[in-house]
Amino acid sequence: MHDRRAGWRVCVLVLVAVFGAGAAGAEKIFTYRDDSGGLLFTDRAEQRGGELVGIEQVEPAGPKNRVDIRRLGADDDFRLEAFNEYHGPVEIRIELKEGTNVASSCAFPCSIVLKPRERRELFRMWLADRRLGGSYSYTTSIHLGDPQAAHADRTLYALPIAPADVGQAVISQGFNSTRTHGDVQSRYAIDIPAPEGIPVRAARAGTVMDVASDFFRAGSTDRFKDRANFVRIVHDDGTMALYAHLQLESVRVRPGERVAVGQVLAGAGNTGYSGGPHLHFAVQKNFGGELRSVPFFLMQADGSAVVPKEGMVFR
Repeated sequence: MHDRRAGWRVCVLVLVAVFGAGAAGAEKIFTYRDDSGGLLFTDRAEQRGGELVGIEQVEPAGPKNRVDIRRLGADDDFRLEAFNEYHGPVEIRIELKEGTNVASSCAFPCSIVLKPRERRELFRMWLADRRLGGSYSYTTSIHLGDPQAAHADRTLYALPIAPADVGQAVISQGFNSTRTHGDVQSRYAIDIPAPEGIPVRAARAGTVMDVASDFFRAGSTDRFKDRANFVRIVHDDGTMALYAHLQLESVRVRPGERVAVGQVLAGAGNTGYSGGPHLHFAVQKNFGGELRSVPFFLMQADGSAVVPKEGMVFR
């Protein structure tokens, strides 16, 4: 009889296919001087018995995936479990790249949607014939949103930068702009220039799905593309609004919080892939493993609907 592990080869690849995955927690180094004159460096804001002499802002290492996928059991008989830490749905797509003498509870390729804060088994895999060896390789990819969501197309969105807060709100990039909105996630995004700290308000009611607030740099190279502060809100129809390039540590809402139209979310800023203070706003949906923006209507002062276009001014 062959050892059941004979020839058992494993290859697993996890792909995180999300835009605006949350940043790590607040990143600061506090420097204290003790009674003897020595320096103590800590990430704690309060240190007893010492004098605070300096605070250094440290840039987070990068975006953080908030879906925890774990493999439990032996290589030849295991199950894959996931916990969705986001306060909104995510889709996990699993593809078997190669499999010899294996059986599974999942008909590959398979797609599984996790509800907000849900923990569940994704699939189980085992040797089909335990007298023989086997091998497998698979990939898992994580995508924000539920692919079954359907945008309520006639919904009117309030301006996320209120004219009353800035005097007038100008659309500097509208739908189908190719300057910095050339991908599907941004095709139907808009940009609104605004001084740093100007309130960014919820354009539509929903639940805060995720936030990032600890980035403080901006630039026009690729390294900045996933380093913007943001608030992501999931609407009742399953679509998601992205408010990006927010000011450092200005986010006022927490994941899981219900927000109303017009509620202040954060301050406008200049973080991430940005050439100046502005708000990047988009409504996005999961299209079967691809996050895309969708067109929407803005509400004018008289309550009528308008398609946002470059150069449009709201007073």
